[in-house]
Amino acid sequence: MEFLNSIYNQLTVILGRVGPIEIIDVVAVAFILYQLLRLVRGTQATQLIVGLAVMGMIGLAATQMHLILLGWLFQNASPIAVLAIVVPTARSPRPSAPPSAWPAGGSGR
Repeated sequence: MEFLNSIYNQLTVILGRVGPIEIIDVVAVAFILYQLLRLVRGTQATQLIVGLAVMGMIGLAATQMHLILLGWLFQNASPIAVLAIVVPTARSPRPSAPPSAWPAGGSGR
């Protein structure tokens, strides 16, 4: 019972510090993330985002556990993560043709 009282006291202290600005902030971030997830749902970008999230968690864990080499690797590889998002999702400048329009025996190249 003492454990539950401790949790209740900590929760009331935390909620006492939450104001309208914090609530607006949380709602705005949740809305943006929801819209992004709706945008990429059912596409290859979903797999890309999941992979980047896993890599981010590994990098964060490496930093928290003071794994110097792994932390350095993730910190210096983060600019490349931007390319990992941009390159696969970039659209071709030429119009795509359906497979039925491809030359016989070719893959359209």
